[in-house]
Amino acid sequence: MPLRLIRTERTSEEDLQRFKADQEDFEWLVRHSREIEEQSKGKYIAVVNKEVFVGDSFEEAEQKAKAKYPERDPYVEFIPLKPRVMVL
Repeated sequence: MPLRLIRTERTSEEDLQRFKADQEDFEWLVRHSREIEEQSKGKYIAVVNKEVFVGDSFEEAEQKAKAKYPERDPYVEFIPLKPRVMVL
């Protein structure tokens, strides 16, 4: 199920556009997760504007993304060497 934002208080148009962009990035990451995981095992990834930035640390991946998109907060995640299975 895709992530959906729910508006509970007044939000500026700028904030709303940022939230929508973050949601689009997350949904894009979900759709491309297999190929990204294969290419980035054991690394950190940062995603902004449907673009992946890879680093050996959280900070490195985040800095690469912020260097290109300073106005955005990237989604950063560690890609483990072995797949994780979650049972709900």
